[in-house]
Amino acid sequence: MKQASLFRRCVAVLFFFVLGIAAFQAGCGDSSDGSTFTNGELDGSTNNGDLPPGFGSSGGTDGSSGGASDASTDALGTLVVTPPTATITVTITNGAATAPTQKFTASYNGADVPATWLFDRGELGDIDASGVFKASGTNVGEGTLTARYGAREGTAKVKVVVVQSQNGGPTYAGGQPDAGASPFGGLGGVGGEPLGGAVDPAVVAKLKGTPTAPANAQELGFLYPYDKTVWPRGLLAPLLMWQSSFDDATAVYVKLSQGNYTFEGTYALTGAGDAKRRVRLQDDAWKTATQGNQGDDLKVEVRVHRATGTVIGPITRAWKVAPGVLKGTVYYNSYDSQVTTGGGAETGGVIAIKPRSPEAALAIPSMQGKCHVCHTVSADGSTLWSEDGKVNFNGGGDDYRNGASYDLKNPAAARTLYDGVATPANNRKFVWAGPYPDGTFALASSGYTREAYTQTDSKLFDRATGAEVPADGLAAVTNAVTPAFSPDGRKVAFNFWAGPGAGGVTAGAGRSLAVFDFTCGAPAGSTKCGAAKPTFANLREIYRDNARWPGWPSFLPDGKAVVFHNTLTGGDVGGNGDNCRADIVKAPPNINNCQLTTWFGATAEIWIAKDGATKDARRLDALNGVGYVPTSGSHPNDTALNYNPTVNPVPSGGYYWVVFTSRRLYGNLLTGSRDDGPQKKLWVAAIDITTGAVDPSHPAFYLPGQELMAGNTRGFWVVDPCKPNGTSCETGDECCNGFCRKPSDGGALVCSDKPPGTTCVQEFEKCTVDADCCDPTFKCIAGKCSRPDPIVK
Repeated sequence: MKQASLFRRCVAVLFFFVLGIAAFQAGCGDSSDGSTFTNGELDGSTNNGDLPPGFGSSGGTDGSSGGASDASTDALGTLVVTPPTATITVTITNGAATAPTQKFTASYNGADVPATWLFDRGELGDIDASGVFKASGTNVGEGTLTARYGAREGTAKVKVVVVQSQNGGPTYAGGQPDAGASPFGGLGGVGGEPLGGAVDPAVVAKLKGTPTAPANAQELGFLYPYDKTVWPRGLLAPLLMWQSSFDDATAVYVKLSQGNYTFEGTYALTGAGDAKRRVRLQDDAWKTATQGNQGDDLKVEVRVHRATGTVIGPITRAWKVAPGVLKGTVYYNSYDSQVTTGGGAETGGVIAIKPRSPEAALAIPSMQGKCHVCHTVSADGSTLWSEDGKVNFNGGGDDYRNGASYDLKNPAAARTLYDGVATPANNRKFVWAGPYPDGTFALASSGYTREAYTQTDSKLFDRATGAEVPADGLAAVTNAVTPAFSPDGRKVAFNFWAGPGAGGVTAGAGRSLAVFDFTCGAPAGSTKCGAAKPTFANLREIYRDNARWPGWPSFLPDGKAVVFHNTLTGGDVGGNGDNCRADIVKAPPNINNCQLTTWFGATAEIWIAKDGATKDARRLDALNGVGYVPTSGSHPNDTALNYNPTVNPVPSGGYYWVVFTSRRLYGNLLTGSRDDGPQKKLWVAAIDITTGAVDPSHPAFYLPGQELMAGNTRGFWVVDPCKPNGTSCETGDECCNGFCRKPSDGGALVCSDKPPGTTCVQEFEKCTVDADCCDPTFKCIAGKCSRPDPIVK
């Protein structure tokens, strides 16, 4: 007993020695929450009665004085939060929320203490000073609750679940959004009608009861969105569309469900025909589900009530939600656009759309009313090149000889003109060129495309002057068609149509893709060229098929593979059935060649080819719609109507993202001939960052914000022009110096240099190697810390 008592006294002495050191350090301002120890107290008070058991006691239970109690299992103390986990279920009925509260307590050595409370997910709810948590009801997910008492902390997990139901379209301030009157074609350009009114309670009960299963997909079957689609966060809600063999639908039931959220909506169906075969997915429900998804399937279910009293269904889909938003801007050609003219004459223009925006805008406002198409854009979003057509496009005819470049950092700045009328050497010089990532120069696409540059072989041309930029190694290639640089500027891919070749690599007469390594003295992690002469080297072939014409390559952000358009049948310009095959032997190249077009009946698929020691190319089946896209009499095979891909330079949510042109059916909304102008639209698909032996792509979705009745094509996805230090930002990829942080004196996020003392960087911030990333599972891809897979760890 004496030895035990002596041991306890030694422990007590050691404990107060450690506590004294901690008090000294805290008094110097090292406490994590800024509190200090005063007179031995934990929270700055002088009332020993506030201390938990084991502090300031006059005697231990074994008769020793000043020691810690035997009841204490941790001499340094553990702050315990009760309950350690809590699930709070919020019920929302027709917009009215019922949100129960949850009381949390913090204790030390069995006694409650007055803790300070913090919660890391403010969008989920808030906790007051007494420890009572209340959910917001507008978001779902999991967060960490932290209790602080002096220098000690304890945590608890809070999960917020929402169960929501809505009968009839919700009421918004100013009335329900008009989904049908917009010139863009419904809310956000996705089409559709406003949500219908409330449904009779008896019909609601039927819709939620046991339905009659459809006999087949023709009786009731989904058309759009596709099963197994991967959606990013922040996107506008999709339009649900289905086919049915009956015309007497009176109401529809829509259910969204995932681990932490359930939504049931019932709406009256009015109108006629296909207006009764589609419904807008309610915006607030879509936002809540996608923002709070934790990686489990997001399931959708539709049931339809008929005038006969029968409920048919359900038809279902299961989707994935990527834990990230789409970055950057897509620039695309648009014809018959009201944006380019304000509703005037039919002209073409370059339109800009941010994937999270409800509508598009003219890329260069000064070009309204003019024809400016055939664009390319530098990957850093700084420079756009386009044809500079006549003001009177229809009356003056097509004249693509003049070109121009524009400073996207300053759209009001004067454009740089390349007069191809007065100086034939400038004729279409930058049409379909491959811009270097920083926009200082571009590699000309020489010949063999519709509206091609045909004055010389493929060369580098300076953006500012239009003059040739001398380069070594390029003489091996005479015609590099539809070239594209990798995001880091270290590679360039192209259709190797003609030229002497090098290293055993020969031209493919339109049937091959090749890659050069490229150097210009840019230091590691930068695309700013140095004094070294630009050099092309190590020519290699990555794809060849003598039955196809590959083109429009676009590198994945890591530069290890290219996604490309692979033509099966070239367009038939003359209408004589020759499909342009005779044109490939013409010299000089004919500007009306159409092996790589998207019109005149051209058919193509989107493929991927790795740039490695072994050739590895494959069709992206899920992206193209193989095995599941709907068909019709005028659309017998939409899997071969996919063209012009470009990849977002910034990975997000554990995926790469590619935008491409497609003439496919858009549910029951765009069902015209594949050659109709409005049928030509932009679609987006996710591609796995880790590409194995299986198809890395996923089913595509229609890009919201497009004008529904315009013909849209050639989406070119780039980052936005970078912002200088001190400018507001969301993430580091927006900033010229690569970091988006709060200033030292607090406030909103702004662009900055890497903060002093920072040892690691966050998602989307600037990196050099994987080890730079704070999350050890992240990778440094294209100079930014990126989630390599969609799993939320």
